[in-house]
Amino acid sequence: MLTLSIHAQEPSHFTIGQEKLIGLDIYDLHQDRQLNYWITTNNGLFKFDGYKITQLPCVGMLGNSLFNLTEDQHGNIYCSNLNGQLFKINDAGCNLYYTIPDSLVARNISFNFDDQNRLIVFSKDIFQVTEDKNPALLYDHYFYSHSRVYKTSKNKLISYNSGQGDLITIENGKIKSLEVEIDNKLITPKIIEIENQLIIYNRSTLKQLSDKFNSTKFELPKMKTARNDYRLYSDTKSLWIANLTGGVYYYKDTSYISEPTNLIFENSIISCHLKDHEGNTLLGTFGKGIIVIPNTGFKDIHFENTNSEVNKVTKMNDKSLIFGTQAGEIIKRDSLGKTTKIVSQGIKRIELLKNIPELDALFFNGKKNTTLHDNFQ
Repeated sequence: MLTLSIHAQEPSHFTIGQEKLIGLDIYDLHQDRQLNYWITTNNGLFKFDGYKITQLPCVGMLGNSLFNLTEDQHGNIYCSNLNGQLFKINDAGCNLYYTIPDSLVARNISFNFDDQNRLIVFSKDIFQVTEDKNPALLYDHYFYSHSRVYKTSKNKLISYNSGQGDLITIENGKIKSLEVEIDNKLITPKIIEIENQLIIYNRSTLKQLSDKFNSTKFELPKMKTARNDYRLYSDTKSLWIANLTGGVYYYKDTSYISEPTNLIFENSIISCHLKDHEGNTLLGTFGKGIIVIPNTGFKDIHFENTNSEVNKVTKMNDKSLIFGTQAGEIIKRDSLGKTTKIVSQGIKRIELLKNIPELDALFFNGKKNTTLHDNFQ
């Protein structure tokens, strides 16, 4: 898929969920093997099948917020809430799968499947949920963590226990702990992979922590101010640094990183990140839906049939991309890369460009607001 930049500082992108998700806090995104997208929010579970977004019920759920979308080795998807409930997702919604006992419930709950496909929960303790739905304790100490357990590209589980000062790893069916001498009150360790190298860093300063538990020496960007609300996301190739005041810094080439790049999407609070199976990047937001950046969204592609700058883009039901220009033109690029100008120069720039999935139609502004069906030539 080829796209082009809307303007110098932001990649070409479109937004999904402009009706269904507006005003909701998106906590997590996941794409399943059937290419459906699952979305957890402060108002429950949503599914996006590529055409429409549907809110789905969760049977037996206490509260409204859901987190921690996780997939096992068989393609089953799970999520959890802050009340110690773990849910298994199906096409109709989600059902209560397991409730953490009161004696093991903590304020921060995280879980994932290890390389043995065991369901491992990180709560007040670390334990496995057995096949008969009982907790099997794996760790002898009180556990407390500020962040979600990290799963590496090789399915190793890693977490930091702030209560004991231990770095915890689970691999090949075994749990190991490594004492880490840091000031837990000042440093909140975070874990990420870049170029398949494990990086453990201080979230407040973005400085890499002790060499004894990092697999490589990697210099993260030198941010202008030290703050504790930076969030790092990586697809192991590129790096995104978001902050809770809005906007995100993007680094496509992680072989050289020093000063921050330009802040993009500065009016949106980025809350989560997903690189999907087609290589597209999805950024969940607080209140503004999901920003979708097609897989070459940072490249400048020039159409032969226009010299005008593109300022709007949307995606149609047939996977084609539709571009609107400053000159009022509408250009279609199909899934094979063929481009067609479907609307010639208008009297004003394209400010409204939207797919209407239910009608298989495109809505845009021109001399008057116009709707075109998707079989246009």
